[in-house]
Amino acid sequence: MEQYDKGLEWFMSKYDEIKDAYRGKFVGVYNGSVLDSDEDLNKLKKKIKEKVNDTDSVFRKYVPERDDLLMV
Repeated sequence: MEQYDKGLEWFMSKYDEIKDAYRGKFVGVYNGSVLDSDEDLNKLKKKIKEKVNDTDSVFRKYVPERDDLLMV
């Protein structure tokens, strides 16, 4: 779980860069980088499984195609 938390932290710190590069895709973050990405979550999971034994340690997140502003 520690590696997953590190992936989440890294994702949040690099969100603007990731957002620009991976809009509309799911990304898998592991060991301080984007391990892989895909528009389909199941395909991403298969790609990750080929690269990492402990897939639970990979942080996965969808990067929205656009930013939505919530006006209150």
